[in-house]
Amino acid sequence: MKSMVTATVLFLAGWTSLSAQELIETRTLSGSDLKEVYVSTLGGDIEVESWSVAEVRIDIFLNKSSDKSKKDFEERYERRFGVDNGRAWIEIKYKGKSKWNFFNWTHSVGHTVVVKMPKSLNLQLTTSGGDIQVREITGAATISTSGGDVKVTDLIGVLKASTSGGDLVLSSITGKIYASTSGGDIKVNTVSGVTEVSTSGGDVNVKNAKGFVDASTSGGDIYVDIRKECDGVRASTSGGDLVVNLPAATALNLDARTTGGRVSITDDLEVSFKGTMKKDKVDGKINGGGPDVHLRTSGGDIRISGQ
Repeated sequence: MKSMVTATVLFLAGWTSLSAQELIETRTLSGSDLKEVYVSTLGGDIEVESWSVAEVRIDIFLNKSSDKSKKDFEERYERRFGVDNGRAWIEIKYKGKSKWNFFNWTHSVGHTVVVKMPKSLNLQLTTSGGDIQVREITGAATISTSGGDVKVTDLIGVLKASTSGGDLVLSSITGKIYASTSGGDIKVNTVSGVTEVSTSGGDVNVKNAKGFVDASTSGGDIYVDIRKECDGVRASTSGGDLVVNLPAATALNLDARTTGGRVSITDDLEVSFKGTMKKDKVDGKINGGGPDVHLRTSGGDIRISGQ
């Protein structure tokens, strides 16, 4: 009962925060063969969640932090909605301007597009200057933002997510993940499926992974936590440490090398090793061999441990 009360309080708190914002427009899109939802906006946030109604509802809110008015939004933005070939869609763009530029950004009106949809529909979301949040969807999702964070929770399907200037937080994903950011951290928690993540300027943290993990960063640390069976790991960083936690009695082919630190295997990993083991290089078979674990760092240490 306590957990139910807590969840209800959190839900109502979120709803109150959203309803306190000014509602600009509401649209309902429906069709007998809906397969996908497409949302494109300039300078705004996007939030998507599932509901049990067989239609797509779109609410546009003026952000509380914005110093602009509803009139400003309506004067500067064109909104288009429709349903075509199984796709429910909305596009928000500057009037008379087809592309983002600095003038548009300085005159943008902060807004949030809130989408409620049947959970089985696929998603395609894009914004040039905001955050994107998605939760409880069982379709494939393609998500991109040029200047914000991406948060996805409880998704069953293929996830493709990218941001040029923010963090990626992905949790409870069943399906393949392809995620990248040019200027932030990547955090993945509880994933079943192939995970491919990369960042040019942050850390990578993958916890409770089931499936092959491919992780890379040019300027941070990497932490990979594999549960149950290891299907393989490929991880590389040019400027940090690399830590991989594996099932204690796992069997694998290990190739770990560093040019600026040392490679270590902790005692909690049950190891029968055959191969080459040096300070900066370990190359061989653990417990008879198995999936490949390929680890590289140019400026840090590598640690492999068991659990």
